[in-house]
Amino acid sequence: MVLKRLHIIGMAALLLGLYAVGVVPGIDRALNDLRYLLMPRDATGQVVIVQIDSNSLKQLGEWPWSRSLHAKAINNLAAAGVSRIGVDIDFSSPSSGDADKDLITAVSNSPARIVLPVFKQWSSTRGGEVTTTMPMRDLAEFTLLGSVNVSPATDGLVREYDRLHTWHESFVPSFATELIGRTTAGTRSFYLDYSIRPETIPRVSFVDLLRNDVDASLLKDKYVIIGATALELGDEIAVPTYGALSGPELQAIAAESILLNRAITKTDTYVVLGIALLIGVVFSGLFVRMPYVRGTIIYVTAGVTIVTAGMFAQSFFPIDAPVGATLITTGYCFIYGLTRQIDTQALLVFKRSAEIRERRALTQAIADNSLTGIVVADHMGKVRFVNKAATEILNVPQKELLERDVAKVILPDDGDVSFDEPTRGPAKIYTTLKISGDTSLPVEIVVSNISIKPENGRFERRTFARQFTVYAITDISVYKQTEEVLSRAAEQAIEANRSKSEFIANMSHELRTPLNAILGFSETIKSEIYGPIGSEKYRSYAEDIFTSGAHLLAIINDLLEVSRLAAGKTQVHADVVDIKDTVNECMRIATGYPGAGLLDLTSHVDEDVETIWTDGRIVKQIILNLLSNAIKFTPENGKVTLSACLTDDGSTEIVVEDNGIGIPADQIERVMEPFHQVEGALRRNYHGSGLGLHLVKSQVSLLEAIMRIESQIRKGTRISIRFPAGSTVKAGKVVQIDRSILKQSAN
Repeated sequence: MVLKRLHIIGMAALLLGLYAVGVVPGIDRALNDLRYLLMPRDATGQVVIVQIDSNSLKQLGEWPWSRSLHAKAINNLAAAGVSRIGVDIDFSSPSSGDADKDLITAVSNSPARIVLPVFKQWSSTRGGEVTTTMPMRDLAEFTLLGSVNVSPATDGLVREYDRLHTWHESFVPSFATELIGRTTAGTRSFYLDYSIRPETIPRVSFVDLLRNDVDASLLKDKYVIIGATALELGDEIAVPTYGALSGPELQAIAAESILLNRAITKTDTYVVLGIALLIGVVFSGLFVRMPYVRGTIIYVTAGVTIVTAGMFAQSFFPIDAPVGATLITTGYCFIYGLTRQIDTQALLVFKRSAEIRERRALTQAIADNSLTGIVVADHMGKVRFVNKAATEILNVPQKELLERDVAKVILPDDGDVSFDEPTRGPAKIYTTLKISGDTSLPVEIVVSNISIKPENGRFERRTFARQFTVYAITDISVYKQTEEVLSRAAEQAIEANRSKSEFIANMSHELRTPLNAILGFSETIKSEIYGPIGSEKYRSYAEDIFTSGAHLLAIINDLLEVSRLAAGKTQVHADVVDIKDTVNECMRIATGYPGAGLLDLTSHVDEDVETIWTDGRIVKQIILNLLSNAIKFTPENGKVTLSACLTDDGSTEIVVEDNGIGIPADQIERVMEPFHQVEGALRRNYHGSGLGLHLVKSQVSLLEAIMRIESQIRKGTRISIRFPAGSTVKAGKVVQIDRSILKQSAN
């Protein structure tokens, strides 16, 4: 257990360490790049790039161009019916002449909204401070603003795209989200989907746009980005898969990721690490128990499955599925399991070599220290091995026993006893052996066959298993003597128990006589038969004496009944017992029990039940004991029910059921033991001798009936007594005999 915990801690420490130094994120980035290459997709065509390319620079002259050209480009795009225009060009400073007015006029009059860039950058002239750049105020009031800033990952490549950027004391949307009008789609950054091929994004040369040498259907209702794509302008950004993209191309990829619902949501780091550790815990036990060849196959299969599942999940759903951490934990568990198996195999080899070196000495030492005599014979019946105890039992030196015929060594007194067949299971042969000196010794012998198969070693020459017979001989002379002593002790114990039962029965009879006198006199006093007592306290005392005496008499009666049952003196006087009369009589008696008036005490007897052939007195005692217990252990306003019915097999079943405190499941068998009560004696809430259910169990057994207890704590108890079908007489089968006629016939 300690090793397992250390293994899990080590796995967690390794995973966190590799994540901290960037190994795990590097694996995830490499797998993402592989997925982009293997599963490319086309752009929607909704985003069009107007390229300031090398051809435009060659024909329009050196950069920067007059802003009148940009104004003309915007006018031409507006005339083509584009949806929005994003101009990824810095218009933060005024230019000379009327070019700025032309640009402002074009922007303000354009029916398509214009998005201009804002960005932050490090200023080399101001001590490395961050400066902000935005369009001229006169131009900005007619446009939308979008940030073109992107942040590279630790490998220097741009992978994430922010929907919002901080700007002074507020926020500004990103250029791509503002361009396609998705600024309210969310605020979380996302991973760009570089499986979108940049070459599938429609492109138009800036110079062709100025000449209106462009198909208008290519631009209608599209989102247009105007920006520098020429290498000589230096607007290149390092990205995965494609090496580098121009600024407009990157913004177009971002817009296409949103339009294609491929804005890949980042997965929480803690969730990724937690899942990886959980999978590692599962695999750790698997690789430890599995053979290394099969484990290697499963490891490779699991790795391919994990990578493939992550790639397909990310390809079909816009979610980040990083599996680098899972690959790390799976590989760690594989190496850990392989190491553990190597250690286990090394330990097994060491143990086997130690066993081979010590086997003979250990076997001989164990055999010689055994009190059981061991004789081993080969398939020819020749003695090949004996231990010290065998030589002492047979009273023959070891050297004289070896190589002798086993049938001449182990000689039973009884000629009918044979040791030719092995004993089965726990069976033993009890006999006496002839010992040298014409003496006999009582023994028990176990005969067994063993087979030693050829080893797999290179030097083994045997091709068949060797058969041996083992005779285990135990001297039981002491046990025979002990058995006689125990037999005499058991007889004495039975006699003592019988004497105890008779003593309790006699004492119970002796105690009942004075108790009856106490009850009679206290009854006379509390009833004031010979006149008033004179003091109310005396009457109360007389009632207490009567109640206590009655309780003590009930206990003595129970003890007397227990003694009778234990001594076997209780006899069954079978007769026809009317169940309805018996139930009604028991209910009348039970209504007088303490606490019965506070309960709902009911009874029910099915119409099919009439009589049974049994001892009516014992049946009444059983029912009254069960009712007494049910009333005693049912709280105020509870319910106690006595019922009788016929079962499917024709038996008569009497049931006493309550909704009282119940009996714990582990105490149901014990409550039927004499003097046992569920609660401890020092904290009992219910008084009694603890003999009630024991008496019921004994009496039910005496009547050859079956008793069953079902109980649940705080739900109640159900006790059923089922009399055999042979003693049951159904309704309509009993013939009523007029006993007066019988008397007249007798006279």
